[in-house]
Amino acid sequence: MKALIIDDLHEARVLLHTILKPYGDCDAVDNGRDAIEMFRMAFEEGPYDLVLLDLTMPGMDGIEVLQTMRTLERELGVELDEQTIIIIVSAVDARSEMETCFSTGASDYINKPVSSAKLLLKLSQHNLVAKKWWEQKEDPV
Repeated sequence: MKALIIDDLHEARVLLHTILKPYGDCDAVDNGRDAIEMFRMAFEEGPYDLVLLDLTMPGMDGIEVLQTMRTLERELGVELDEQTIIIIVSAVDARSEMETCFSTGASDYINKPVSSAKLLLKLSQHNLVAKKWWEQKEDPV
């Protein structure tokens, strides 16, 4: 799995990277503009399988990043069933915010604080990790 983590908080990026590291390659950035550039460049070598995207960031917020990524995929001719899984990771727990995310093209939504069990369950639902992760005796994070 190839993943891109986008969060302006260093601690959040480190946590998500620690959870994902055993499952694949992870890039991490702290702002939307860098994220868009990395997302675009990834199509030259092979697109990301997963993007974990914070909503509340300075400058370009998560909704703008999500819209731009989905527009880029359409421009490149990516079919709907081949789109990158983009999961919003946010401290905002509002139904209206979630509806905006899904109508903009989010694949899923997970509330902070994030645990490895919570994230890996979402990833298994999207067939990005094996469904046997829950057999582990300890939470790796």
